[in-house]
Amino acid sequence: MPKILSPICDRIFLAALLHRRFAISSTGARTVAFESRYRVHYVSADRPVPDGAKEADFMAPALEYLASRDGVSACVGAMGFWPLSYLKL
Repeated sequence: MPKILSPICDRIFLAALLHRRFAISSTGARTVAFESRYRVHYVSADRPVPDGAKEADFMAPALEYLASRDGVSACVGAMGFWPLSYLKL
């Protein structure tokens, strides 16, 4: 995955699962620990925001890249598909 997409890596991972047509289900159990560095995630979870949390619109550069000619070419070359066709933002 191109590094610029790291702020939305969870969405890119989901897009890859959808692209490869894996079955998706849930047990409801929490099985993954993922530490976010973005303020919006703590606010939406009603949790205290840690010092140094990122404030800006963290998705904008990644989405702009995905919509660019270079982004499409790099994603298809590196991952074999264009993630934006699977994302619902």
